[in-house]
Amino acid sequence: MSIKYGESAFKDGQHLGKAQAARAPTVEFAGAAGKRHTLIMVDPDAPSPDNPAMREWLHWIVANIPGGDVSKGFTVTEYAGPTPPRGTHRYIFLLYEQPEGVLLPAKQHEQRAKFHADVWAKAHQLGDPVAACFFKTAAGE
Repeated sequence: MSIKYGESAFKDGQHLGKAQAARAPTVEFAGAAGKRHTLIMVDPDAPSPDNPAMREWLHWIVANIPGGDVSKGFTVTEYAGPTPPRGTHRYIFLLYEQPEGVLLPAKQHEQRAKFHADVWAKAHQLGDPVAACFFKTAAGE
């Protein structure tokens, strides 16, 4: 999976500024024909790494992505860029392959605080992620 903010892909664990990641990235992955995927972005460090009481903070969900083309998926939760109030936060992208014949319902998910990607994935029959990567952003940037 390759994730680009602007023209360049970030490396797993790289530090990005808030302004750099303010808009939704371009996400590319090798999706097999006929397969659909779901992409989730979360912050496990909300509101701060030493007190993640709002873990996980949901930043983005795109479901029913056909053949690796995220632009053709259904946006379940609109993208929200990083806004860490304190400390350095991790922003994690999780890619799930949807089981054959499973289409997620076309409905919005609004609650961002205390989201649990693993619980949501299980409730939607997604299993474990097939790819993951993350970047870091610090408060005050």
